[in-house]
Amino acid sequence: MAKKHKKLSEKAKEQLRLQKKLRKDVRLIFSNAGFTLVPQEDIEAEINGQKSDLDNVFIYENLVVVAEDTIVTNDKTGHLRKKAEFFRHCHDNKSDFIKFLKTNIPAYKNSSAASFSDSDIHLAFLYVSWCEIDSLHQQRYQLLKFMDQKVLSYFLSLSKTIKKSARFEIFKFLGVDFEKIGSQKSGTPSNEYTGLILPETPSGFPSGYKLVSFLIDPITLLRQSYVLRKDGWLDKNFVYQRILIGSKILNMRKYLTGEGRVFVNNVIVALPDDVKLVDNGNALAAPINASAVKRPVKIHIPQKAGNIGIIDGQHRVFSYHEGDDIHEKIISQMRDKQHLLVTGIIFPTNMTEDDRVRFEAKLFLEINDKQTRTNAALRQVIGTIVNPFEDISIAKMVVNELARRIPMNDVLEQHFFDRGKLKTTSIVSYGMKHVTKLSGNDSFFHAWSNRKKNNLQKGKDMALLNQYVKFCADEMNIFLQAFKKNIPANMWTTDQKASRVLTATTITGLIHCMRVLIENNKRGDLSYYDKGFKKLAGKIDFTPGIFMYKSSHWKDLGDKIYDTSFK
Repeated sequence: MAKKHKKLSEKAKEQLRLQKKLRKDVRLIFSNAGFTLVPQEDIEAEINGQKSDLDNVFIYENLVVVAEDTIVTNDKTGHLRKKAEFFRHCHDNKSDFIKFLKTNIPAYKNSSAASFSDSDIHLAFLYVSWCEIDSLHQQRYQLLKFMDQKVLSYFLSLSKTIKKSARFEIFKFLGVDFEKIGSQKSGTPSNEYTGLILPETPSGFPSGYKLVSFLIDPITLLRQSYVLRKDGWLDKNFVYQRILIGSKILNMRKYLTGEGRVFVNNVIVALPDDVKLVDNGNALAAPINASAVKRPVKIHIPQKAGNIGIIDGQHRVFSYHEGDDIHEKIISQMRDKQHLLVTGIIFPTNMTEDDRVRFEAKLFLEINDKQTRTNAALRQVIGTIVNPFEDISIAKMVVNELARRIPMNDVLEQHFFDRGKLKTTSIVSYGMKHVTKLSGNDSFFHAWSNRKKNNLQKGKDMALLNQYVKFCADEMNIFLQAFKKNIPANMWTTDQKASRVLTATTITGLIHCMRVLIENNKRGDLSYYDKGFKKLAGKIDFTPGIFMYKSSHWKDLGDKIYDTSFK
């Protein structure tokens, strides 16, 4: 009699679907970037008595990436700890691990890695999780690189857009020096370019900055550049640029192959501290004084991953990427022969990294707002960097904080790849800005009891600003928790065909209600708000087709909520 297979529950089916999708996405990222996948499922490995399975092994020349993928939502089973310990064992017994791969996996013997000695093989260990990994775990297991859903989505988008050229950012993410990939080199070579250095006074830049203009081949920028994209992975205090747009890249590649010439406008970059400017006498260029004139110099840029920051012009640079489309044959000949005009900024050596990024973000906004108007969402992001004490920036920071907390953590759109979530631009502009502003008796600022709060109006104390943002988020969060508690579970959805609870109109209306509460000195705790919101039942119907408040009627809605629940 044939054995009956146990029928999977709907939850188990969904987990299986997610696991398959996760593995497919991981493999697509590395495949797009030019890595070779060792084509075996769940390789059973035993290294000096320790056993574990290997989900994925990716190879690029002498780089071997071992990647675990999981949808485990917590580490109660010790999954992460066990994997981390096994990966550490493989790292510490490198030769034995490589011997296992050579002996047991035929595809490894036919790969590029087989032609390198064990000492020249670089191992990298990646833990890909559908869920976010706690920062304490990341600190504990520093051998591993962690990729959560956000970072996975970023690299998936990047690899689909620029294909093999995505490998250079993957190298940096994995902490591998691209100069050590492939044939081994000694020392740190540098590229030399001839350019012009512009004195401070004519440039209009502050004292201590240097500007150089020169021509550089696209392949060097592809290898060595980084971009502070706001949906990327770089662990920076501030990130401000857009994700690469595939259609824009494609149109630029059509231009390159159709016209056969470079883009003539400047790419703006930040150059590293260890760049060397050499004059004709082979000495370091002296500081440029006010009376100096522009003059030719030799510019030596060390060959390192991620040491040239693209401030403006990322699409022009990445249009030269190593692709697999009909344009690649021609562009592959242009990559190291054509030259892009670059203006490089060398920052004062005593400038902090945060101040550098603020300067870059402000420059980016100035350049792009004067051409095609930067969209409101991106302007809000950049505002939190360059003008953090402005009302709109404070509001954006509060909304960002709410998006990390229950009940709004799965509701508010934060990244380009978020689908079906609530856009926050209008909520920030029409709602939150007015309840977090640094004036008025209807603002959290009025309710905040901090004795130093007036110092915020001087626009200097970031630590105090962070305290105020937390206060606003704490107050608004308990208000939203109480609101959700009194909404039927099936109505708490961003699907506007099912409910109008989670819309910009409703959330902005709730924020307006909070303003009225502050103005009338009627703020309270969770139980107070819970008691008030119970009175909403039957008074406001959020059913589509019945809900009477249109997008511009958030004030009327807020007043109605206040009158019904708290007046």
